[in-house]
Amino acid sequence: MVKHTQRTRTDDELKNLQRQLREGERKVKRAEDITQIEFEKRKIRKQLLLLKNPRKVALARRLGRGFKITGKKVGKALIKQGKLISEQQERDRRLSTAREKTLSRPVKIRKSKKKKGSNPNVFDPFELNF
Repeated sequence: MVKHTQRTRTDDELKNLQRQLREGERKVKRAEDITQIEFEKRKIRKQLLLLKNPRKVALARRLGRGFKITGKKVGKALIKQGKLISEQQERDRRLSTAREKTLSRPVKIRKSKKKKGSNPNVFDPFELNF
């Protein structure tokens, strides 16, 4: 059995390793910056490419480049998988939170203002008919 001795690394090697580590960290950060939804979109794009339907392949190629239809398709796929909320659901959610806020707000009781000159109990001399 051969006993392995750990040899000391040279300065160049250390610098190289540190550089690689820095680049690796940068890559990891960049990967974290890409949101989960972007990741899901890419996955769907790959899935669509796997289907050999030429229209879908073309669609998948255009995905993520600001095409309306394609974005819609991906969005729908994400909604079906439950990874994205549809606009309707988002609207409903906003409405319900607004409703909750208005319901939780204390109700102000406004004092009614008296109307001037419309009191029926006041004696009006013109109403007398002689």
